[in-house]
Amino acid sequence: MEKLKEIWNNKELRSGDFYELAIEVSNPQEVGSVKVLTNKLFELPHVRGPFDNDFEPTKLDLNYFDNLGYFIVDSRKVPFKTFHFPPEGENASSWLDILVDTSIYEAILGKEYQTWSSDAKWHKGLDSILIDSLKALNSVHQVRVGLIGWEVSGMYTLKTLREKQLEKVHFSPTKFFVNKDENLKGNNWSFISEL
Repeated sequence: MEKLKEIWNNKELRSGDFYELAIEVSNPQEVGSVKVLTNKLFELPHVRGPFDNDFEPTKLDLNYFDNLGYFIVDSRKVPFKTFHFPPEGENASSWLDILVDTSIYEAILGKEYQTWSSDAKWHKGLDSILIDSLKALNSVHQVRVGLIGWEVSGMYTLKTLREKQLEKVHFSPTKFFVNKDENLKGNNWSFISEL
């Protein structure tokens, strides 16, 4: 845990962007569902936390949703933070984001995993855990959309996928997840995996 604490508290490693699982959860009136999903996340078998910045156990923050934990990926500990992005505007949604600093991602999983580059490469083990986490959360409270990728939070909503035809050139390599009963625009399902 000491090595993880040193990595997490290294300001140079926490100065970049994020690789994230961004979840469009609900409409503005349903912030309670964000609380339910945040609580469930920290109950998953491949997740530990919440912790303070010294990786000492702490109470789950369900007011600001600023929680530190780590995923267990191939016997390695990959720290993440949770954030809740409240809706802005009448038709906006609540988002729950699970963020991994890209520099920490590379320090722990390997420098070859540059999720931000034009020739991006992701660690399949971490992606598998993010997908498993999303599916587990969706089984507790059906979400609208799950996005996995570099800086993807809020880029595509369920409304976007219902109303706008996606083209490969319009988005960075992003993994999309939507519940199978959704009626999406055109051939958007060709870019999307079912939850």
